[in-house]
Amino acid sequence: MSTRSIRRHRRAAPQPEAELDSLRSQLAGAGRAAVEAFVRGGLPRILRTVRPGGLPLHPSAAPELHQAVWQISNCFGQLQHAARQDLLASLEPLLGVLEVQRRMFAQQQLSLTDPQKLDSAMGLDHANAMAHHGVLRALVLAGGAWPERRRRPATLVEVAQGAQCAIADFQRVEVTGDSALQVHGRVVEPLMTALAELLDNAVRACAEGEEPVHLHVERSADGGALVSVTDAGVGMDDLTLAQATALVEGRLHPASDATPPPGTVRPAPRQPLPRLGLRTVALAATALGLHVHLQSAPGGGTRATVLLPGHLLVLPDDAPPAPAAFSPTPESLEEV
Repeated sequence: MSTRSIRRHRRAAPQPEAELDSLRSQLAGAGRAAVEAFVRGGLPRILRTVRPGGLPLHPSAAPELHQAVWQISNCFGQLQHAARQDLLASLEPLLGVLEVQRRMFAQQQLSLTDPQKLDSAMGLDHANAMAHHGVLRALVLAGGAWPERRRRPATLVEVAQGAQCAIADFQRVEVTGDSALQVHGRVVEPLMTALAELLDNAVRACAEGEEPVHLHVERSADGGALVSVTDAGVGMDDLTLAQATALVEGRLHPASDATPPPGTVRPAPRQPLPRLGLRTVALAATALGLHVHLQSAPGGGTRATVLLPGHLLVLPDDAPPAPAAFSPTPESLEEV
């Protein structure tokens, strides 16, 4: 065999097993290093982008990261849509059942004369009102439309008292103000839901005391109306107030404010954190064109002011004849 043939044979000969093992080990190490680098760097960037309120990737990021963000966001969107549709399909019939039940309770109360039975029926009616409010809140938070079953105008005081009936500690709420101001029927459901959330937050803010929560209705200088909810609770610090304002204005998702910056002063332990309630208020404000303003200070209580523009109010010439005097409840605001 010539020297040239021997060299060609050596080049074609298989590598020793030890060299192959070394090569496999190097490739495995490189793979682990690439995975570790992705988990430590790329994956957190992707998750920060696809989470609610996340910031988009910088345009200079690797194309692979942009593709991963798009795929994960698309997958999340499909899952959220499917879950939302399932939730709406479950809630809408339940809301209808509660509305039928509410009318039954209203009719039953009209026929009862025994004080004990009347108290029992009113207790069931109150439980129904709270359940109805909870289901309606879940419905609109899941993307459902506000019900449009109310057609007749109602006074703002009636709407406020209906909201009062939808919270647990309704006895602590005092409703005062201009009883002549009326809103159109389509305004009643979203506004009553929003006021119930504000009242519930106010009552919870001073849960240990017996201080009343004040709801006041008045006409605004621009021809609209103002509804204010004031409590004497623990109040909110600047950070919590800023987060609550962002939520009520629809600018912040709860998941994006879960982790405060280092050194941040948190609210007092008994201060209710604003989450679903203020998001519901934001949805009602968007639907009706309301403006909601929050004022608070630690130890100084909280005041929420809802401004209704003039076009939501019923002009005196358009108002129907006033019904007989009674104590307004959610079922009394229905169009039957």
